[in-house]
Amino acid sequence: MKNQEKYLKIFKTEADEHLQALSKGLLELEKNPEKVELIHHLMRSAHTIKGAARMLDLNEIGTIAHRMEDLFKAIEDGEIKLSSPVIDILLEGTDSVKEIINVLFQGQPITVDADGIAGRIQSIIEGKKPKEKKKVKVKVKVKGKPVTEKVEELPPEKVEHQEERPVEKREEREVMPSPQIIETIRVSLKKVDNLQNLVGELILNREKFLEKSPRLKNLLEAATLLSQGRQDGTDDQEKRKIFVNDFQQFYDDFSQDLLEMSQLSRQIQGDTLELRLLPAGEVFEEFYRTVRDESRKQKKEVRLEIEGKETELDKRLLDEIKPALIHIIRNSIDHGIEKPAVRTSKGKPPTGTIILRAAHQGNDVSIEVVDDGMGLDIAKIKATAVKRGIIQQKDADSLSDEEAVYLILEHGFTTRESVTDLSGRGVGMDVVRDVVERLRGTISIQNEPNQYAKFVLTFPLTLLIMRALRITAAGQDFAIPLSSVREVVGISPADLTTEGGKEVLVLRGETIPILRLNEVLNLSTVNNPVAITKKKRISVVVCKFREQILGLIVDRYFSSIDIVVKNLGSFLKGVNCLSGATISGDGTPILILNIPDIFPRARAISATGLKGALEEEDKEKGKKQSILVVDDALTTRTLEKNILESSGYDVDIAISGEQALEMVAKKSYDLVVTDVDMPGITGFELIRRLKRQERYREIPVIIVSSLSKPEHRREGIEVGAQAYIVKSSFDQDSLVEAVKSLIGE
Repeated sequence: MKNQEKYLKIFKTEADEHLQALSKGLLELEKNPEKVELIHHLMRSAHTIKGAARMLDLNEIGTIAHRMEDLFKAIEDGEIKLSSPVIDILLEGTDSVKEIINVLFQGQPITVDADGIAGRIQSIIEGKKPKEKKKVKVKVKVKGKPVTEKVEELPPEKVEHQEERPVEKREEREVMPSPQIIETIRVSLKKVDNLQNLVGELILNREKFLEKSPRLKNLLEAATLLSQGRQDGTDDQEKRKIFVNDFQQFYDDFSQDLLEMSQLSRQIQGDTLELRLLPAGEVFEEFYRTVRDESRKQKKEVRLEIEGKETELDKRLLDEIKPALIHIIRNSIDHGIEKPAVRTSKGKPPTGTIILRAAHQGNDVSIEVVDDGMGLDIAKIKATAVKRGIIQQKDADSLSDEEAVYLILEHGFTTRESVTDLSGRGVGMDVVRDVVERLRGTISIQNEPNQYAKFVLTFPLTLLIMRALRITAAGQDFAIPLSSVREVVGISPADLTTEGGKEVLVLRGETIPILRLNEVLNLSTVNNPVAITKKKRISVVVCKFREQILGLIVDRYFSSIDIVVKNLGSFLKGVNCLSGATISGDGTPILILNIPDIFPRARAISATGLKGALEEEDKEKGKKQSILVVDDALTTRTLEKNILESSGYDVDIAISGEQALEMVAKKSYDLVVTDVDMPGITGFELIRRLKRQERYREIPVIIVSSLSKPEHRREGIEVGAQAYIVKSSFDQDSLVEAVKSLIGE
């Protein structure tokens, strides 16, 4: 058929919805057989799949769907009584159709025996006992290449027929390779209309910018003429006034258009991200089937409760975490929930409960899996970890119960002596951890023996855009996901102490291990210990991971920013400590740190030597901290010099911004005090030039000025000053206190 590939994609999208409805409806019927009205809807789903499959010559799917439709009709007419075996065969038919569709799109041969399944459904319709399943090997061909595949569930009367039947016609059909899979989502028309309206406004905004191009060109020509006239010795004040007014008007209009563009882009960004959001229930409801099947295998009674079905999550996130959630749920059934007799002996109801809960938490989303089973056996976990060489006995003894539960996430951990298709609690949990961390999420575990076990998975709301803290280390720009940042503090090296051979910071009574980020990342030690101490104040980003905290010393930190996350590509895939990259507004590439990788690397690093370097530096220097005072007024600079020297500081004086720049080029100062309104280079411009120099980028600056308007204070802070003192309210204590707070005594 022409355009077969196109129609197959459409068919898959439609069939997936009907298959989900069939699975959900059959489970509902099993629990509530009296809901006979469901049967007709399920029959219509099977009928729709049958018709569409036959239109595309997908005979295997059509055969199964046809028999399912017949069985639904027999149930509806009262000819067949609804029972567990009937539900089982209908679920098996649903699974078989789903499997055939999937292998078509994965470039794999079809190994489902459609005739065998259809025959067993027909046997139930005819009131016969289904034949026993047998296994047989058949040869199929995919694109001309013979492949031997194991085919299961052939009834005896079909085996001979299957072996004699030429299968090439059915199996030589062109199958679609997996790279061509196109994922789709359903979007409400209202969302599309809103987005279309915003795009219309964006186009209007674009036209405004295009209209400003000739205006800007005219302004440039006017500026050129004015410049030439000035060189000729003429000075047309009226033309200059007109030019300034025109330029001011252009600036105001441009700023307004830019603001509108910013607002529109944010709205479009938000609405576009919403297109990827799906209610969690669309995926979570599939787990009813998982719980049903696995609990029956284990001969246990388990009920699944889902909360927060309406919580919207990123579709990619839902798809990626689905296997991890299935694994946790199966663990809960296998080793968490007790058998009915055991639960009754403990005073529990015979039916165990697993709660699957989704909820938003700010810019994150949390997914919880809680079971009311036996919980985690901490002693057994520690013993197993020691036995398998994951930790030493002495380390196991020192772990608290809250810390020990995370051992189940380590690679190679399992409490099972033999591997089964159902993992014990902890078997394969390292895979769950890897999935969570790959999605820049975290996993926490809460446990109460014989009461419950709770797994909390936390992820960013969207995987495309995230909030992050921009920092630099060893001259390289990095971003730390804001969900992993507890706080940012500025400390003095003197605040550090040593504990257990490692340097720590005691912050509000809490002991925090502290390391230089460039050392953790094995980067060139641009900011060596001595260089750091010269700054007097150290920037520390306190990061969190599970129940742990770690302070990372960075060169500099900026405000938090929204970043568009890009994959590192196949070449850098799997690089430790990095989860992606982004581009800043100024075009600078920024690497995104993977905090879960940072913590284990940090544990292996010994003391940074920062405190020792500070003590050694103090011994070698033995001199006062130096301050440069810049002011063109003799009285002011003399007064400030005397005040600071009497407080124990070494003070130099500059009478202008130009002289100050000459002096800082020859000597390093710990702090600069400057006026603003000075001849030549103003104080604001002096600060700007100082902050462009690597050596003075982190050196604190105090402004002492007679300019007292709010806009003056605002500009002072914007250019990089740490304090602003107005001369009219100046007193000795305010200046000294400001200096001490910035560089100490």
